Amino acid sequence: YDTAISLLVGLKDADKPPYEDQLKDTLALIQYKQAEKALEKTGQTLSGSDLENAVLLVNTVPERDDLYDKAPLYEVLHTLELLIHAIEGVEQAEQEKTQDAIDTALDAIGKLADSPKKDELLERIDTVQTLVTNRNDYEKALSAAVVAVEKAERTLMQVHKDSAQILVTALQDGADKTALQVRLDALQKQIDEKQTDLLDKIIGDLSSVTAQELADYTGVYVYEELIADYLDVIGKIGDEVTKAQVIEATRLITYLEEAKRSMKQADITK
Repeated sequence: YDTAISLLVGLKDADKPPYEDQLKDTLALIQYKQAEKALEKTGQTLSGSDLENAVLLVNTVPERDDLYDKAPLYEVLHTLELLIHAIEGVEQAEQEKTQDAIDTALDAIGKLADSPKKDELLERIDTVQTLVTNRNDYEKALSAAVVAVEKAERTLMQVHKDSAQILVTALQDGADKTALQVRLDALQKQIDEKQTDLLDKIIGDLSSVTAQELADYTGVYVYEELIADYLDVIGKIGDEVTKAQVIEATRLITYLEEAKRSMKQADITK
């Protein structure tokens, strides 16, 4: 083609038109073939850079219905664009391992026609999804275990330590589980060395607390026949109840009962 162009330059202007038309046709056919080869190469390599080159060459091909049908080029190009976009989405999901990346990749794969390549991409994204799901489940379990251990360390209650132990034991073996178990072992020593406190019994076995135990613990007179009322109010405070809260709740029931029995203004405002 280049040689023909150089020869054409040497002709007289009047003699050039027929040859110019032939050269235009030849150039158009060359460009069409170049685009076809670029698309073929892209289909083999599935490379983003090869796709960019193919897009450039396809767009360069002139519209010449008298010489060829350009529509197949666009169809192949569109198919390759969808496929490479899906491949890149899967690769990004494999690298990032996030749900957003997985969802983006699945959306791209969903636009592909059924084929072995589509099945392959679905298998790859399923593998990533399993990894992400397992990781998320582990992170939730670990977070719950950490919260439970921190609560037990804060309250120094055996019931809280036992609850935390269940969650830590259920974790998969690893550095996280080992670190939490070390903390629980240290906590158990603190609990064992701690003087027995009625608060342990209140949190762990509230229904067994007697009126006398409650009176001795709070320093407040407790009406034995109303022990169920005392325990009901204390129980509603929650399993992180403090001694001060137990005393306040006990006083409330006792003072109300005293006021009810005496019906004296001094007791009512007490």
